[in-house]
Amino acid sequence: MDERYTEEEKAEILKALNAKRVAEEHREEMERIRFLDKQVYTFNQRTFYKLKEMEREYFLEVKTCGKIGKLPTKVPLYYRTFGEMKKIEVLVKIDPRSEKILVSKDTLRVYFKAVPIEAKHQART
Repeated sequence: MDERYTEEEKAEILKALNAKRVAEEHREEMERIRFLDKQVYTFNQRTFYKLKEMEREYFLEVKTCGKIGKLPTKVPLYYRTFGEMKKIEVLVKIDPRSEKILVSKDTLRVYFKAVPIEAKHQART
């Protein structure tokens, strides 16, 4: 059996590989923009980013940030109460036009709110 591809098949394969590469580069760039130079908090040997402009201090675990993309994804957010971390499930996604992440606390009636992540504190000169 001959395993040769036609020029059209080769072009389609290359086009699909290129689209996959571009999508992966775009996802990495979105992640880099949103999570670069952000303040990292450590609780019980786990690292978190702190979300700002919410009704209480919510924390997003650093290792879950790789799951966040353009489509809504269910991830846990954490908040502190009396020295322990409590967890709630929320929907999170990324808007490519914004450096903020979009969070919906209600997974049934979805309403996304743009939320920034706390940046590292800059030394004042």
